[in-house]
Amino acid sequence: MKQLIYLDNAATTKTRPEVVEAMLPYFTEYYGNPSSVYEFSAEPKRAIAQARETIAKALGAKSNEIYFTYGGTESDNWALISTAEAYQAKGKHIITTKIEHHAILHTCEYLEQRGFEVTYLDVDEFGVVKLDELEKAIRPDTILISVMFANNEIGTIEPIKEIGEIAKKHGILFHTDAVQAFCHVPINVDECHIDMLSSSAHKLNGPKGTGFLYIRTGLKTRSFIHGGAQERKRRGGTENTAGIVGFGKAVEIAMATMEERTAKEKAMRDHLIERVLKEIPFARLNGHPSQRLSNNANFAFQFIEGESMLIMLDMEGICGSSGSACTSGSLDPSHVLLAIGLPHEIAHGSLRLTLSAETTMEQIDFTVDCLKKIVERLRSMSPLYEDYMKKQEKGKRSEERRKQKLYAMREAAQAGDPVAIAQYEEHLAYQRERNQKHRQKLKEAKEASPEYISQLEEKERIKREKMLETERKRVERAKKKNKLTRAELKEKAKTDPEAAKQLEAMRAKEAEARQRKKEREEAKMAADPEYAAMMEARKKEYIRTRTAKRKAEHEALVELAKTDEEAARKLAEKRKYQSEATVRCYQKLKADAEAGDPEAMKRYEAHLAKRREDYHKKKAEKEDIPA
Repeated sequence: MKQLIYLDNAATTKTRPEVVEAMLPYFTEYYGNPSSVYEFSAEPKRAIAQARETIAKALGAKSNEIYFTYGGTESDNWALISTAEAYQAKGKHIITTKIEHHAILHTCEYLEQRGFEVTYLDVDEFGVVKLDELEKAIRPDTILISVMFANNEIGTIEPIKEIGEIAKKHGILFHTDAVQAFCHVPINVDECHIDMLSSSAHKLNGPKGTGFLYIRTGLKTRSFIHGGAQERKRRGGTENTAGIVGFGKAVEIAMATMEERTAKEKAMRDHLIERVLKEIPFARLNGHPSQRLSNNANFAFQFIEGESMLIMLDMEGICGSSGSACTSGSLDPSHVLLAIGLPHEIAHGSLRLTLSAETTMEQIDFTVDCLKKIVERLRSMSPLYEDYMKKQEKGKRSEERRKQKLYAMREAAQAGDPVAIAQYEEHLAYQRERNQKHRQKLKEAKEASPEYISQLEEKERIKREKMLETERKRVERAKKKNKLTRAELKEKAKTDPEAAKQLEAMRAKEAEARQRKKEREEAKMAADPEYAAMMEARKKEYIRTRTAKRKAEHEALVELAKTDEEAARKLAEKRKYQSEATVRCYQKLKADAEAGDPEAMKRYEAHLAKRREDYHKKKAEKEDIPA
């Protein structure tokens, strides 16, 4: 029996055994309706709440912002249609891209039939949204921007954070289809300014028929499915308890293994890409070369048809795709490949291979070996390939004759033949003139074509990103090394006076560096009001996010401490540390005030006044209590 090599994980994934095991009790043991009031429904209700919390944590969201659906398609429909209906009084203009999943594109077509206007943005050759064109497309009546997080066909990851910032700046809602990206790349809805996000369980080793829509608190959205009060009256229908439990378990595992899993997938993906591009002629990689999903490789092969390639791969036990699984029955070339500029004849010869953590390097090598033979066989049957090779061969022969003629002319000119000298000088003059024309044409193209300039800028951006990534890794290594050294030095300083001096010197140096940085920032903010306003907004957002995060973590620890001894111990230690830190803070404040620091004196007086106020308040409350 031939082995099965499944390389279509962007279409769907194998449900993990742990996920199936977690789901089983909710089919036969805890099968009660979670919306019922009797005790038997308590366990399904608790399990759904737990899954909702797990998913929310993975996004940096609140649990009450997660709404379960049938899948990604329903979530996309809900996000677009409910937003359009709820905000149509403000405007009827929506912005999306030409490379979205059909769950978005077909929904936009539906809305266009009902009086809404949709702008479909172009992308560059890598499938990346052009931010300047996005900003230009915004109108006073724009109510929604919907851009997918990562493309399902070519794997390109979009600049979501930058898009979110643009949407926020203009007061426009931002939705992203994160079906392919969720649990494959880190996502924080607050950092990326995402208002709505769609996902599906079966893309990350969860069950089919379960998805969710993240809706930021405060959004005016309407119900999409009517008929019940489930999902806080926004989505009617009995909850798919088993599916939701499975989704939660899949997210839990995926988040815990993300770093290790994606690193493994990336290594195999890069090996696959390298071998295909090196060993198969007339092959190209579709999508961004580095800014792409860790498990996605999409190729275009000239002179062959994608469906034939898939059939022959299937005969070898290899499962792949020619694009989106949702449109595999269509004979039309992929709208995504056409959008990135591929001609029809090349787009027809596309192949998408998407890996998983279970994929092995041996399977990759076997697939490439089979693919080489299949491509060669299909091309041998292609009249287009035969004609092309004949033209290439003819061109090679013609070029060889021209070179030989030029070589003979140069040899004769060097020998002193006057006719040959004149001919060779004429040839050189023609070459110089042609080169000059080419340079002038190139210069004019650069000046006249913003697209050409943008392509050059894109290449420069990719180069710059690589340099920044290299520098980031270097800084991380240095920080890690420094942290280890500092920890060792701190421990040694407890008993070694010399180490204590070194630690003190290190702290003083760091304090000086922080002060210098602070002064530079203050000078820059004083000189540039816009920069100052931006930094102030960033600071407020950081404080808000940090405070919310710490509060959520503390509340979770308090709740866990009720039943967990280790959590109770950590909570007690935390409270002790906070109490001691507060005492130290006030002692320092008192010392600074006694030393004559005006600012410290004001703060200390305010502190004492607050303590007196609290004391009298408590005293009054005690006196009011009857004996």
